[in-house]
Amino acid sequence: MSASGATLIKADQEATNGVIQVINKVLYNIPDETASNYIQVNSRLRRLAMLMQVGGYPESLDSNGFFSSFVITTTLIAKFQL
Repeated sequence: MSASGATLIKADQEATNGVIQVINKVLYNIPDETASNYIQVNSRLRRLAMLMQVGGYPESLDSNGFFSSFVITTTLIAKFQL
């Protein structure tokens, strides 16, 4: 079994909050830029970038630290007419 070119090493490892699937490689590279910059340059996130500018959020995402967010694409934002 594989996903995005990664091979499953150990399946269904129980964790306190779910199940872990161990694979043999990292699926995504660790970004070397700020969250704000990533959003600004990603064409799929243009509308989010604009909304962030209006709300004054880019500065808060330029600091060091970890962020968790649910980000929707420009296409999805347009469907909701935001």
